[in-house]
Amino acid sequence: MFSVSQKSKYGLRAVYELANRYQEGPLKAHQIADAHDIPLKYLEKVLQDLKQAGIVQSQRGAYGGYILAKSPQDLTIGSIVYALEGPLDLAGDLDGELHFFWKRFELDVQVMLEKTVQELVADKQKAEHVVTYSI
Repeated sequence: MFSVSQKSKYGLRAVYELANRYQEGPLKAHQIADAHDIPLKYLEKVLQDLKQAGIVQSQRGAYGGYILAKSPQDLTIGSIVYALEGPLDLAGDLDGELHFFWKRFELDVQVMLEKTVQELVADKQKAEHVVTYSI
């Protein structure tokens, strides 16, 4: 079964939270962990990997914490996943009749990963404001 690692799931949640509260200043790791039910120690390791990749920055001090290194519209979902997982290679060295399928699947996934974090935040906000009517 195709699966994204827990590390990438937590990393994306953390970046989503930082983007969602982008104008509010730095967030402490425990604030992100509490908001998304992520184990704090594991999140701290993920945040360090994201910092090393240039996706987040940390600020020390009483009012310190983590912030995005770029604006949410300049940061793609793929950059987060690639920073935590490495390059995407679903087709691999497969050859034969079904190689075209895996290559197409990989390209479709890459299109989704090209979405910006700002688009992710906007999509989530739209989904929360959907009104449904029933009779």
